[in-house]
Amino acid sequence: MKIAVETINRYFKKPLSTDRMVSLIERTEIEVEEILYANRLDPKIILAKVLDVFPHPNADRLRLVDIEYGAKRPTRVVCGAPNVAVGQRVAWVRPGATLPDGTQIDQAVIRGEKSAGMLASAKELSISDDHSGIVVLDEVTHSLGTSLCDIVFSTDVLDVKTPANRWDYLSGEGIARELSAYDQSIQLLLPERGEYTYQDTDVAKVKVREENKRFLSARLRLKNDVKTPSWLVDNLLANGFVPHNPVVDITNFVMLETGQPSHAYDANKVRGPLTVRFAKSGEKLTTLDDVHRTLMDQDLVVCDDSGPIGLAGVIGGASTQIDATSTEIILEAAHWDKTLVRRSSIRHGIRTEASARFERNLPLPLQPYAFARLLDLLIDICGAEIIEGPFDQLHAWPWRRFLGVRLRRAEQYLGMRLKEAEMVRGLRRLGFAAHHFSLSAELKSHLGKPYKWGANFRQDGEEAFDCSYLVDRLYSKLGVAVGHTALGQLHHGEEVDSNDALRPGDVVFYEGKIENSHTDHYYKTLPDGSKQKVVLKSPVRVGHNGIYLGNNQVIHAAIYKFRNGKWVKRRQQGVIISPLSEFVDNPGYIGARRYISSFNHIIAIEVPWWRTDITSETDIFEEMAKLAGYEKLPESLPQLPPMPGTAQSQQVENMRIRHGLVRQGAIEINSYSFISEADVKLSQIPESQVLRIANPRSPEQAFVRSSMLASHARFWAKQSARASSLGAFEISRVYEAQGLVKQPKESWRLAISAPGEQALQNVQGLLHSVLSDMRAQVTFRAGRHDADSIRGLSVYVPQRSAGLFVGSEWAGVIGQLRTSVRRGFSLSADLAYAEVLIELLGSSPRPYPIRALPPYQLVTRDISLEVPVGVWWQEIRGALQSDKHVWQVEYRENYSDSMLQKSDRRVVTVRLWLDLGAQPSLDQIDKSVQRAVKGLQIQLKQAGKISVR
Repeated sequence: MKIAVETINRYFKKPLSTDRMVSLIERTEIEVEEILYANRLDPKIILAKVLDVFPHPNADRLRLVDIEYGAKRPTRVVCGAPNVAVGQRVAWVRPGATLPDGTQIDQAVIRGEKSAGMLASAKELSISDDHSGIVVLDEVTHSLGTSLCDIVFSTDVLDVKTPANRWDYLSGEGIARELSAYDQSIQLLLPERGEYTYQDTDVAKVKVREENKRFLSARLRLKNDVKTPSWLVDNLLANGFVPHNPVVDITNFVMLETGQPSHAYDANKVRGPLTVRFAKSGEKLTTLDDVHRTLMDQDLVVCDDSGPIGLAGVIGGASTQIDATSTEIILEAAHWDKTLVRRSSIRHGIRTEASARFERNLPLPLQPYAFARLLDLLIDICGAEIIEGPFDQLHAWPWRRFLGVRLRRAEQYLGMRLKEAEMVRGLRRLGFAAHHFSLSAELKSHLGKPYKWGANFRQDGEEAFDCSYLVDRLYSKLGVAVGHTALGQLHHGEEVDSNDALRPGDVVFYEGKIENSHTDHYYKTLPDGSKQKVVLKSPVRVGHNGIYLGNNQVIHAAIYKFRNGKWVKRRQQGVIISPLSEFVDNPGYIGARRYISSFNHIIAIEVPWWRTDITSETDIFEEMAKLAGYEKLPESLPQLPPMPGTAQSQQVENMRIRHGLVRQGAIEINSYSFISEADVKLSQIPESQVLRIANPRSPEQAFVRSSMLASHARFWAKQSARASSLGAFEISRVYEAQGLVKQPKESWRLAISAPGEQALQNVQGLLHSVLSDMRAQVTFRAGRHDADSIRGLSVYVPQRSAGLFVGSEWAGVIGQLRTSVRRGFSLSADLAYAEVLIELLGSSPRPYPIRALPPYQLVTRDISLEVPVGVWWQEIRGALQSDKHVWQVEYRENYSDSMLQKSDRRVVTVRLWLDLGAQPSLDQIDKSVQRAVKGLQIQLKQAGKISVR
């Protein structure tokens, strides 16, 4: 986003320099990507007035212009602009002056006539791209001869990148408000707004209230012969907006100032009342950019009796647009659902300044805040008169958020000491209502207030209470949701064992007198402010509670008192203080609950309506870090206690595997954890094992994967046919469904894949290196003729696949995809794939075999074995090492040609390290090799014929 420095400076009493402003912005979440410095005008370019215009004697298209600028005599300039006329106030470039593009202007003779400098166009002055004629200055406040530096609006522009959770950074006021908090010398001057009385009449027919939570409107009569003030035009141009007419210019300016988009309809072109609804599939709308659009039933539109006249939150319609003849308008400012706006914007391929702001979920209090500014400017500039309204149709409660910040926890979090008074002042400058929280002072401030059953914050604020609302209000001020009823509050917090252990702030409960209170269910508040019903297995009677103050005193809101075995009305009703014995000695006493362990050094905060990004205590920690200054944060990491091994050991193991595979030449990929229904079927995963997503982003992401096979197959299908790689790997969690009752089973897995003729050998080599590094005790069980009987082998060629087992537990699979599966994934070449459970492999590491080296040299022999493709290297190594004279078996290479492939065979070359004593004869060596091979053939007899080449 580009925003002019002068636009931000409008809201400061004393403007900031560009460099100072940038240094303050660096303390926010805004990134300054580029500073576009303005081209400063030469002081020798001054304001002049045209006195006379004469034809040029030697040129038809040139004229002789006499100008005055405060000197005794007029000056003559040769000018070719077609719009030059007597009486105009123009920009005269004096001889010796330099234009913004570097061109120096001197006295010249043009077609035989002397010209003292020139009259400049807007483009030559870098004011705009208009080069159709000289620039004519409408202002009359400056005297002739004044330098244009003091007249023409010229400002540096900042190209900034704003975080997605800060809608207020898309407004001049929002940025100015933030910067003023970091420099106490800055005085923020936000424009005053008129006070308007809004009617809640449903003048617009809002049929989708969840998607349109607020709709403000008014009908105004205005003058159509006025011009947009130069200060407003200058601000729009500096920020990249094109001026149109006063009404549209005002709506754009207020959007730039406050962040709230709005729209004005020509009231004489609107047929009937406005309606907000979803479009009917196939409806047509011609938008302001003269594009004819076909709507879908997922598009939110504003309509009149003729049909859609605007795509809500994105762009208005051409049929009701404002023009030079408009004398009455309907002004609208609304709250639109951010998701619908974004989807419509993408669907129709149009992204506007309005949609970019609505996509960030503008807060509900913003609409009347901006609407008042719109009305003020329309009345001031256009002489507007309100005919009907203004109307405010509010369909949701403007949520107010309260938080409690523990200062000592903030210091531990940031690793630095914080001064409470300094933090409170800084937070107040940012707009937060912040104060040191005192439990006793807070509770005693409510003493004497009346009792009202069912009191709540929305209706009663802090003017009336019942017992549960008093508890709820106290803790909600600290951002702690304890429930809205005594029954719900009993089911929150920590149970306090005995009365002797009570601390100030604990809540005590007794059965009390049950009046209109539920005993079988309650509602709890979720983080987004919505309510969730909790149904109890058996009823619990909770009628009253109070907050322990200390010194055996309890403050509560009450109307009844237990006396002589009966509940009678108190003489003093409302918020009162009673002795603790009134609760703990009551026969219906239930117990106590604790929601906060300590109330020391807590700052109570009410979040301003424009800070929708603040949702938790840790968000305030970030604000405190900015107030203290990032440069004051310690450079060393804070001293943290040792982390549990189970939390981090798996990440360390994953990193070790990752580095090992990269050293082997494999590439790491990262794919989505979601797959399509087609991928589930191709992977032959039972649907009972995969999780279906209730609201997928697309059909291609309808399931949570329980295997990474489909993700890797899709990855290789998108690669070039000439792409070659040893292999690719991925370390990720997968999720396997376990019915409707149990939670899904989550596990860390390693996937390895490779394409081409040597695919299986490449995957096998990479997997072997991982198993060796992990020292995992793994056995391979080849599928051969009963491939489907081994888990996960149904998608692989039976003779070229195997299951991995740690003891009797399945630990993974390796194999080459069947041709039908490969074609289903649109793979042009063979693909081999392995997937193993990392956690299971690491659960039984093989001990390092440490053996003393013999005092003599070992004998080595390389042998090539022709084996069936289903015989794995690990099986060959295990069988050979069973011979007592074989010290070690080392894999050398694998070979296969077309003849071997036809018979499903291959040649594996291994190196034997033999321990035959100090000086073995050749005959002993040969016999030892033959004995080892014979043992191999016996042990793997069931696999097929094994011969030595």
